This record gives sequence, C-alpha cells and structure tokens, in this order.
Amino acid sequence: MAITHHFIQDADDVFALMTSADALTQRCQDLGEKNIQCSVEENGRKTLVNLSRTVKRDLPKVLAAMFSAENTIRMKEQWETIGSTYMGSYSAEVVGQPVALSAKFKLKPSADGGCDYTIDYQCKASIPLVGKKVEEFIISQTAGGLGQEINWLKKKLC
Repeated sequence: MAITHHFIQDADDVFALMTSADALTQRCQDLGEKNIQCSVEENGRKTLVNLSRTVKRDLPKVLAAMFSAENTIRMKEQWETIGSTYMGSYSAEVVGQPVALSAKFKLKPSADGGCDYTIDYQCKASIPLVGKKVEEFIISQTAGGLGQEINWLKKKLC
C-alpha cells in the first residue's frame, strides 16, 4: 500500500526530525508506546535508524484469541541521500510472531518549497488459515499509525 504526505517544510528539515533519536523517542512516548529504544548512526550519505518499542492495539475478535494486544516491534530503517532527495527502506518484525513488515520510502522536495514523503509498505504473515486476515489487520494498523506519526511530525515542524 502506497501513501504520500505533503509537508510545507523543506526535505532537509523533515529528514532531520525523522532521523533524530530524541525526536523519535519523544514521538513514541507521545503516541503511548512503551519500552522505547532508539539509535541513529550516520555514515556519509547513509543514515541507519534502529527503533524498538512496545505497542498496544485493539485486536479483532478472531485475532485476539491468538495474539497479545501488546507487542514489541523492532524496526531497522536505512536512508540514503541522493542529491536533494532522501530514499530508503525499512524492515520491521513483531517479536515472537511470524509477521514481517517492509517498506520503501522517498522524501523529495516539491515545487512549493515543501516536500513529499511517499511510503509503500507490505506485510507478510506466515500463519496457516488466518495469514491474509493478519496481513490485512497489520496493514490497516500501519496506515493508522503512520497517520499519527505524520500528524505528530507536522505539529513539531510548525
């Protein structure tokens, strides 16, 4: 599923906030997540973000019998600066569950002086019989969580 968000701020300012360990930790806290661990490493044009946190979600009845409502998610995000555009990918695992989330993203300047953030993500759940249901649920939760994260970023950038 691909989603694009527009920021009125330039790509450099948005990227700086999206890759700040302090800002990411604060964002997670503000969104009610717990057990947050974040590190950011910069190496030339590349930036690596490692983020682990515990999230709580309301599960549909069919999934509540199989999964805990509270899960730890470990994410590895890799960014690369190419000209004035930031591109990258991430992989995330739900600890203890046969579920993996991956995405590719781009943060590029727009004609109005702001920037556009595009993310295309997929989910794979290796669970017999209910795998597709789990994938659909995680994709919907990811879209909702991304919306909250983007709104948080926009507020912090103003």
